[in-house]
Amino acid sequence: MIKVRIKSFYAVGSTEKLQAALGGGDELVLEVAPGSTIADLLQSIPGIGDPEEFEDMMLHVFIDGRVHGFDHVIQPGEVLDIHIPVSGG
Repeated sequence: MIKVRIKSFYAVGSTEKLQAALGGGDELVLEVAPGSTIADLLQSIPGIGDPEEFEDMMLHVFIDGRVHGFDHVIQPGEVLDIHIPVSGG
């Protein structure tokens, strides 16, 4: 298994499941099988929604500060940030 550290996840609602997974911390560490993609990882996060909604919500996943597509294969040691674009008016 590969451990993945999610440093920030502003696209994810603060559900009870997510708060339990955080265990009082501010980072989420998940394990994924080798060969897992970002899409696979997103599906395992409590409260993020259904995969068919990822494009609609304009979800952006940064790995080590660079945006990657949902088909990116996760590598050991990568640090993710999950965000949606924000605008105001």
